[in-house]
Amino acid sequence: STPLIDQPFQIKLEGGARSHCPIIGVTTVSPDVYIPNDWLEVRNDNQYWYMSGNTLYHNGEKRKMKWELSVTKGDTFGCSVKEDGKFSIYKNGEELGVAWEGLPTDQPIWAITYSYYKLLIRADYVAVDGV
Repeated sequence: STPLIDQPFQIKLEGGARSHCPIIGVTTVSPDVYIPNDWLEVRNDNQYWYMSGNTLYHNGEKRKMKWELSVTKGDTFGCSVKEDGKFSIYKNGEELGVAWEGLPTDQPIWAITYSYYKLLIRADYVAVDGV
């Protein structure tokens, strides 16, 4: 697995018929060390920042955003953490907004994602225009 600083992570939804709100985020916990079984396990953890629908979660805090990440077949969605610690969410190559600021960039950060439905997805580190 590759750490994610200034390397946008995107997923393309290649199958599945229904619209849904995937979970996408970042963590400072290496996937070689721990992979959570359920998102409720990390909702109060200070090493995870993630978004589901229009809500952001970190260290027990919930923030409602004015925008929502909802995807359907053919959409691409993703995230990035910039060197200044800003965590942004993307859909179809466009930044929806900065989800969180002040993430630690002095340590590796990995992208994390989860879907409630059995969907065909393709994950890759790909360039996002303007990032």
